[in-house]
Parts: sequence; structure tokens; C-alpha cells
Amino acid sequence: MHHRGYTLVDLDPQGDRFAIEFALHDGPAARWAASAAVGDGLDATALGSSFELPEAAPGEYLVFGDTASLPAINSLLDAIGDVPARVWLEWQYESDQNLPVRNKPHHQVTWLQRVDDGRLLREQAQSISCAADAFAWVACDGHTTRSIVKTLKTSHNLPKTAIKSQAYWK
Repeated sequence: MHHRGYTLVDLDPQGDRFAIEFALHDGPAARWAASAAVGDGLDATALGSSFELPEAAPGEYLVFGDTASLPAINSLLDAIGDVPARVWLEWQYESDQNLPVRNKPHHQVTWLQRVDDGRLLREQAQSISCAADAFAWVACDGHTTRSIVKTLKTSHNLPKTAIKSQAYWK
């Protein structure tokens, strides 16, 4: 039995439905998703997340992620309403850049190629300007996530309470 964590998207409690987005690469979940058909059964447990949007809306969201965290990023972009966001997404395969991002006109999305274990994403975090009332959401591989969070705290002076981070993979 294989256990994996996925972000549920487009929740419809009244219709008892939800969607899961899969990246189809080699692995047990990808093989299941590639052969799944509407109506196929799936054993699932909803673990939930303790993340909540900040009580006071920030001036902007700074979002760093990759294709593994894209479903969660899309849910975040849906939830933040009219607050501006700058989003940096890391791609490994050129086709990754065709994945749907639910950005709105006031969201800026930049795709960066994954090279040197996330170097371009880490450099981007170092080079940005960051408003004092920004809120950062970071979900990449473990090393990149830790590095970006450190940069946001030390170089941009964001407090821990203004950062949500989660390493999505090693």
C-alpha cells in the first residue's frame, strides 16, 4: 500500500466531490491516475491543513513553489481575492509551463527553470524587493524552501508570522 499526500481542489461538499491534480511521472500514484476512470474508487483520508489566510490582508503575497505545490498555490490564489501576488514557479520539464495557474490580472507569475537544485528560485528570493506588510507562502523541495525562508527572514526582515512554508519533497 502506498500513501501520498495531495491537495484537494474544487471541493464540493454538497455534491460529495473534489478534484486531485496529478503530475504524471513515474510512480504509483501517477500510474493509478493515468489508468483511472470516472467513478473509480479511492481510499482517502482528509488530513487538512492548519494554514489560514492572515487575519489582516497583507499588501501582497509572495509565493514560491514548483509543480508539486501548484494545486495548493492555485487554491491560495483562488482564496486571496483582490490582494496582489507575485508567484515564482519552478519548472523541470518545458511542458510544466503549460500547467494551469489560476492567476488573476493582479497576480504576476514567473516560471523559472529548475537548475542546480533550485538555484534560480533561491536567487530570485534574494533579488526581490519586499514590502514590510507582505505575506510569503513557500512550498518547494526541502533545501530550497529552507533557503528561501531564511532569505525572507534575514534579508527582507519578514517576521515568522508572515511566512508559511512547507517542504513538499526532498
